[in-house]
Amino acid sequence: MKIIYQYAGIVGVNPDPYSLRELMWMADGRSRVAWDRVSALCAVIFNSHITSRSQALGADTFNPYVKSKRPRQGIDGSVEDLKSVWGARAKTMIVKPSQFRRAEA
Repeated sequence: MKIIYQYAGIVGVNPDPYSLRELMWMADGRSRVAWDRVSALCAVIFNSHITSRSQALGADTFNPYVKSKRPRQGIDGSVEDLKSVWGARAKTMIVKPSQFRRAEA
């Protein structure tokens, strides 16, 4: 019951005619609109301080509701590929517990 009134408070409506699901949808919509405004403001502030070496960013960069358009990059290759890049000198480093320093209390 408490959560219904919390969502109604976020949206600013009387909760009586609405279900919890409808209130959650309205609160999510309000949050998205607020993030649209804040991310636009963040982009303006960020872009006002860019230098010749930096690149201007859009509002979507700061908005957590906007999904990234870049595909996630995975790692393709094998251990043999890594060996060819790092060379034969690369060895597995084994750290013994005695090599750790204890924190001074």
